[in-house]
Amino acid sequence: MSFPIKPPKAYAIPDTDGLLSTYAWNPSMRGKAMLRVSKSSLGAFQFCEQQYFIKYILGVKEPSTDAMTRGTNVHDAVEDFYNAVDIEAASGLKTTQEIYDEFRTYIPSSSKDKEWGGEITPAKTFELDEEIHLDRFMKAEAVRFNNSDPDNFLPVGNEIGKDVIVSVDLNGVSVLVHLTGIIDRVFQDEKGELHIHELKTGAWKLNNKMKLESMRKEMAFYVYMIQKADGVETAHWGWDHTAGIKDSGEDRIYRFIEPVQVSGIRDMLKDLKNLVSAHMAYNGGFDGDSFNLLGKGAERFICEPWCRVKGFCPKYERALMPYDMKQGIGGASE
Repeated sequence: MSFPIKPPKAYAIPDTDGLLSTYAWNPSMRGKAMLRVSKSSLGAFQFCEQQYFIKYILGVKEPSTDAMTRGTNVHDAVEDFYNAVDIEAASGLKTTQEIYDEFRTYIPSSSKDKEWGGEITPAKTFELDEEIHLDRFMKAEAVRFNNSDPDNFLPVGNEIGKDVIVSVDLNGVSVLVHLTGIIDRVFQDEKGELHIHELKTGAWKLNNKMKLESMRKEMAFYVYMIQKADGVETAHWGWDHTAGIKDSGEDRIYRFIEPVQVSGIRDMLKDLKNLVSAHMAYNGGFDGDSFNLLGKGAERFICEPWCRVKGFCPKYERALMPYDMKQGIGGASE
């Protein structure tokens, strides 16, 4: 399996006069470029700082997996559904089954042609159960449509990009940071309140406090961006997992909605500050000493089964060495 290495570049920040941002930012770049932070990059940092360093600063890109391809295809199809669905036709139907049958006609059988970096990836027939995931999604949306005002069914924002520059304070030192991301959906209810919603194609595990906190941080990133970019507050957030609840045997999506949790925003901002702090201590080299490995024991139970770039991590290799070998190269285990 090959891991292409693509050194991070500087990106032009939209709607600015030539300002740049990069994931590989260090203090020597102040005045020339800003630190670039996306929901995914912050999530990688939250999971493991050293993994973040390898993927976002060194530029080691994980090869695409079936799960990633399925997720992209399902996302594209749902985006197209909201752009194309005939609300007037659906409003004339009486039962949830009739609405579901109508919505199912929007399920494609193949991916779309994609252009990236000047290269075109041709459309390909679905082979990864995309239609099963989309069928579950349409069932849930048919129920929602039949139980709500059709005027509020469509999102007011469908896969919308956001870019905002914020100032992060580190002990009196102000560091400008470029936040960037694409929000799956923004809805507006009958009260005019905003709801943001995320689509996931994996399974949801009940009573998983760590995953719940992680999802809240993801949503908090978007809530914060909307507040800073548009000056408006978000009332609710939620997410769909089209694979349903893990090991439940139920053929339906898992849909979760709750009021915005202030604690989630607070935790996300703490992680953002820690990320900026790590970059402020980064010298621009290849050692990544300012980006920590996960805590003791993680290498066997988290790194080994879950990290796909661990082969690039010198701290991981050192953590797995026998004790006497670690002593022989200058010290106890980290």
